[in-house]
Amino acid sequence: MMNFDKIRSAVLLGDYTPADQEWHDIRLKGITGTDCAAILGASPFSSAYKIWAVKTGQIVDEVKQNQAMRLGQLLEPALLQMFKENNPQMMVHEVGTYANEDYPFMIANPDALAVEGDKLWIVEIKTSRKHWNEIPPHYITQVLHYADVFSADGIKVVSYAGGVYQEWELPFDMFEIEAQREAIKDFWFENIEGNQEPSWDGSKATYEVVRELARPGDPEVSVDLGYLGVQLSNAQSEFNQSEQTLRQLKSAALAQMDDAKFGMVSTGDDEHVVAIKRQRGEGKVWLEVK
Repeated sequence: MMNFDKIRSAVLLGDYTPADQEWHDIRLKGITGTDCAAILGASPFSSAYKIWAVKTGQIVDEVKQNQAMRLGQLLEPALLQMFKENNPQMMVHEVGTYANEDYPFMIANPDALAVEGDKLWIVEIKTSRKHWNEIPPHYITQVLHYADVFSADGIKVVSYAGGVYQEWELPFDMFEIEAQREAIKDFWFENIEGNQEPSWDGSKATYEVVRELARPGDPEVSVDLGYLGVQLSNAQSEFNQSEQTLRQLKSAALAQMDDAKFGMVSTGDDEHVVAIKRQRGEGKVWLEVK
């Protein structure tokens, strides 16, 4: 019989849902699985700078639920049920929000845990409109964090991506888990508790946070940017030139693709998709470059 108040190295904080204010309050007081991807530079949606600004109360992170997120929530119980049916040798339990007993700021709320003999598995459910050939990096950091919080033995990721159901067993690398833990600890103690501002990166998330924190400015005041100003001006010039070159190449590729949906590049015995024609409704075709 599993003791749900404490599971290995994880201590129960509560059984909350995203609709509960307590769930949001707890997440602000620690590092979650989704935070890890941002801190490690693996998130396509966030950044270490944004996590720092949110956790230190400088901005409010309001995640607006979209149709894809809602669909994922509705599909999750069905996908977990399919996982149970495919793995009758496992006892699968849905669990609440937990913190690591040694590092209480490390917070985890996996979709489920599975017990197989004396082995404990993290089970995470993901949905995507795009087909997966591998688990996206930002999801890997998330489930590694969960495994670390619970001292789990293995990880199962269940995906419904591009209309295909798949079960993935993530290779369990303790060196990778420990390295990620050290990076998370450094961020927590230096950037959150020490309130040390992270370095600026090139992510859109960081730029949007800096924009939110910036003041309008006094038209009577100027500042000498020095070498930063030179770099900024040069980068804009290079960007303008690169953008023009990219448009030229996209025009040539679209014309050469003719009736084809995909543009390929052959390297030895392998072929790689580098360009895909896209269209929204009856709108004009545009080119996505991979």
